[in-house]
Amino acid sequence: GKKRSYQVQGVRGYLLHVQENKKLSNSDKLKAIDNLLPFLKQPPERRLAISALGGIPTAKTLDTLATLADDPAIAEEACLAIVNVATTKGLQGASKEARQKALQTAIDKSRNDATRKKAGEALKAI
Repeated sequence: GKKRSYQVQGVRGYLLHVQENKKLSNSDKLKAIDNLLPFLKQPPERRLAISALGGIPTAKTLDTLATLADDPAIAEEACLAIVNVATTKGLQGASKEARQKALQTAIDKSRNDATRKKAGEALKAI
């Protein structure tokens, strides 16, 4: 009961700290979230992580989000984050192929028409 809500609050606080910390590089932020992911068992916690990942425009973020998109409970959120990260102007280190692969994952895994349409448009624009 209570322990669970404390855990979710702790996860939320940690992810907020990681997102807002100006001293952390995108690489450090991603590493911090990647280290936390194995401990996040419930969809609400994993959604918080996806939200934090959405603000880290790197090629590795796309890989992490594509892996998260394999979980049907959080696939929609992961796919939307993939589209947002893949279309970010300042995307770091992502090859054309990596962006194409990530966007194709979003098209394949999303059940939301708007997300699939956005991913398809982004894919055509690459």
